[in-house]
Amino acid sequence: INTKDQVGYFKAFADIAQYVFTVPINGTDAAIDPVVLAHAVFDAGLVAAPTSSIEEALEELNKRILPGQPAPRILIGGSLYLAGNALALNGTVPQ
Repeated sequence: INTKDQVGYFKAFADIAQYVFTVPINGTDAAIDPVVLAHAVFDAGLVAAPTSSIEEALEELNKRILPGQPAPRILIGGSLYLAGNALALNGTVPQ
């Protein structure tokens, strides 16, 4: 059972986030389905899209960058499991 306040978490980003991409998290049974989480993001007043992986989320982000725009700030937020997934993908898992 997940006891986190997803809507409350995402409301903190309402004025600073243009897009939120939700992803599945490997390595934990407590992860929230990306579609369910995207609904919570929407309920917090943000634009959200569920994706099937971190890679897909980054690809979707790249599609939204217009030529001549500065590189966007990317925040990967959530659990330590998600951070571990992102670090593993990047090849920078701490020893």
